[in-house]
Amino acid sequence: MFERAVIEPDPGRRRRLLSFVLVGAGCTGVELATELLDLARKTLVRHYRGLDPREVRIVLAEATGQIWTAGVRATPVVEALPVERDKLGRAVVDETLELPPFPGVYVIGDSTHSFDPRLQAVLPPTAQVAVQQARSVAGNIARLEW
Repeated sequence: MFERAVIEPDPGRRRRLLSFVLVGAGCTGVELATELLDLARKTLVRHYRGLDPREVRIVLAEATGQIWTAGVRATPVVEALPVERDKLGRAVVDETLELPPFPGVYVIGDSTHSFDPRLQAVLPPTAQVAVQQARSVAGNIARLEW
Protein backbone atom coordinates (compact mmCIF):
# COMPACT_ATOMS: atom_id res chain seq x y z
CA MET A 1 0.00 0.00 0.00
CA PHE A 2 2.86 2.38 0.73
CA GLU A 3 4.32 1.73 -2.73
CA ARG A 4 0.99 2.56 -4.33
CA ALA A 5 0.34 5.55 -2.08
CA VAL A 6 3.68 7.23 -2.78
CA ILE A 7 2.86 7.45 -6.50
CA GLU A 8 -0.88 8.20 -6.09
CA PRO A 9 -1.63 11.82 -7.11
CA ASP A 10 -5.20 11.87 -5.76
CA PRO A 11 -5.18 12.77 -2.02
CA GLY A 12 -8.46 10.95 -1.30
CA ARG A 13 -7.29 7.75 -2.93
CA ARG A 14 -3.90 8.02 -1.18
CA ARG A 15 -5.69 8.37 2.16
CA ARG A 16 -7.67 5.19 1.47
CA LEU A 17 -4.46 3.35 0.57
CA LEU A 18 -2.93 4.40 3.89
CA SER A 19 -5.95 3.42 6.00
CA PHE A 20 -5.84 0.08 7.78
CA VAL A 21 -8.73 -1.56 9.64
CA LEU A 22 -8.22 -4.08 12.42
CA VAL A 23 -11.21 -6.01 13.71
CA GLY A 24 -11.21 -7.00 17.36
CA ALA A 25 -10.21 -4.51 20.03
CA GLY A 26 -9.09 -6.97 22.67
CA CYS A 27 -5.56 -7.02 24.05
CA THR A 28 -4.08 -8.36 20.82
CA GLY A 29 -5.96 -5.95 18.59
CA VAL A 30 -4.92 -2.93 20.61
CA GLU A 31 -1.29 -4.03 20.74
CA LEU A 32 -1.28 -4.80 17.01
CA ALA A 33 -2.79 -1.40 16.23
CA THR A 34 -0.08 0.45 18.15
CA GLU A 35 2.70 -1.67 16.65
CA LEU A 36 1.34 -1.16 13.14
CA LEU A 37 1.09 2.59 13.64
CA ASP A 38 4.66 2.70 14.97
CA LEU A 39 5.88 0.65 12.00
CA ALA A 40 4.10 2.90 9.53
CA ARG A 41 4.93 6.28 11.07
CA LYS A 42 8.48 5.61 12.28
CA THR A 43 9.93 3.06 9.87
CA LEU A 44 8.08 2.85 6.58
CA VAL A 45 7.78 6.60 6.00
CA ARG A 46 11.60 6.82 6.01
CA HIS A 47 11.63 4.56 2.95
CA TYR A 48 8.75 6.36 1.23
CA ARG A 49 9.86 9.99 1.55
CA GLY A 50 6.95 11.42 -0.43
CA LEU A 51 4.43 10.39 2.23
CA ASP A 52 3.32 12.40 5.22
CA PRO A 53 3.23 10.12 8.32
CA ARG A 54 0.05 11.90 9.45
CA GLU A 55 -1.72 10.35 6.44
CA VAL A 56 -1.41 6.86 7.93
CA ARG A 57 -4.64 5.92 9.66
CA ILE A 58 -5.40 2.87 11.82
CA VAL A 59 -9.03 2.01 12.58
CA LEU A 60 -9.68 -0.44 15.40
CA ALA A 61 -13.19 -1.92 15.24
CA GLU A 62 -14.93 -3.77 18.07
CA ALA A 63 -18.32 -5.42 17.57
CA THR A 64 -19.43 -5.40 21.22
CA GLY A 65 -19.45 -1.64 21.72
CA GLN A 66 -16.77 -1.69 24.41
CA ILE A 67 -13.11 -2.57 24.41
CA TRP A 68 -12.58 -5.60 26.64
CA THR A 69 -9.28 -6.24 28.30
CA ALA A 70 -8.72 -8.40 31.31
CA GLY A 71 -6.01 -6.17 32.64
CA VAL A 72 -2.63 -7.29 33.80
CA ARG A 73 -2.07 -8.39 37.35
CA ALA A 74 0.66 -10.22 39.14
CA THR A 75 0.12 -13.84 40.05
CA PRO A 76 -1.32 -14.44 43.54
CA VAL A 77 2.05 -15.82 44.70
CA VAL A 78 3.78 -12.54 43.87
CA GLU A 79 0.93 -10.50 45.32
CA ALA A 80 1.37 -12.36 48.62
CA LEU A 81 5.12 -11.67 48.94
CA PRO A 82 6.21 -9.23 51.67
CA VAL A 83 7.76 -6.82 49.16
CA GLU A 84 7.00 -3.42 47.69
CA ARG A 85 4.33 -3.69 45.00
CA ASP A 86 2.66 -1.27 42.61
CA LYS A 87 -1.11 -0.70 42.42
CA LEU A 88 -1.49 -3.74 40.14
CA GLY A 89 0.23 -5.99 42.66
CA ARG A 90 3.42 -6.32 40.62
CA ALA A 91 6.64 -6.67 42.60
CA VAL A 92 9.03 -3.73 42.43
CA VAL A 93 12.42 -5.08 41.35
CA ASP A 94 15.87 -3.53 41.05
CA GLU A 95 17.88 -3.05 37.83
CA THR A 96 18.89 -6.76 37.83
CA LEU A 97 15.24 -7.83 38.23
CA GLU A 98 15.90 -9.06 41.78
CA LEU A 99 13.62 -8.44 44.72
CA PRO A 100 15.61 -6.02 46.91
CA PRO A 101 14.87 -7.74 50.24
CA PHE A 102 15.61 -11.20 48.77
CA PRO A 103 18.92 -11.39 46.85
CA GLY A 104 18.89 -14.18 44.30
CA VAL A 105 15.09 -14.06 43.87
CA TYR A 106 14.17 -12.71 40.44
CA VAL A 107 10.76 -11.70 39.11
CA ILE A 108 9.97 -11.21 35.42
CA GLY A 109 7.01 -10.73 33.11
CA ASP A 110 3.54 -9.60 34.15
CA SER A 111 4.49 -9.83 37.83
CA THR A 112 7.27 -7.25 37.53
CA HIS A 113 7.30 -3.51 38.09
CA SER A 114 10.63 -2.68 36.45
CA PHE A 115 11.68 0.94 35.96
CA ASP A 116 13.91 1.67 32.96
CA PRO A 117 16.09 4.72 33.71
CA ARG A 118 16.86 5.24 30.01
CA LEU A 119 13.17 5.51 29.13
CA GLN A 120 12.24 7.12 32.45
CA ALA A 121 9.26 4.78 32.56
CA VAL A 122 8.08 1.45 33.89
CA LEU A 123 8.47 -1.31 31.30
CA PRO A 124 5.13 -2.52 29.90
CA PRO A 125 3.85 -6.01 30.70
CA THR A 126 4.20 -7.36 27.15
CA ALA A 127 5.59 -10.60 25.81
CA GLN A 128 8.55 -8.83 24.21
CA VAL A 129 9.61 -7.34 27.54
CA ALA A 130 9.17 -10.69 29.34
CA VAL A 131 11.42 -12.45 26.79
CA GLN A 132 14.10 -9.78 27.22
CA GLN A 133 13.80 -10.03 30.99
CA ALA A 134 14.19 -13.81 30.85
CA ARG A 135 17.40 -13.47 28.85
CA SER A 136 18.70 -10.85 31.24
CA VAL A 137 17.97 -12.93 34.34
CA ALA A 138 19.50 -16.04 32.75
CA GLY A 139 22.68 -14.05 32.09
CA ASN A 140 22.68 -12.66 35.64
CA ILE A 141 22.36 -16.16 37.11
CA ALA A 142 25.06 -17.54 34.81
CA ARG A 143 27.47 -14.85 36.03
CA LEU A 144 26.95 -15.67 39.71
CA GLU A 145 29.89 -17.14 41.53
CA TRP A 146 28.80 -20.33 43.27
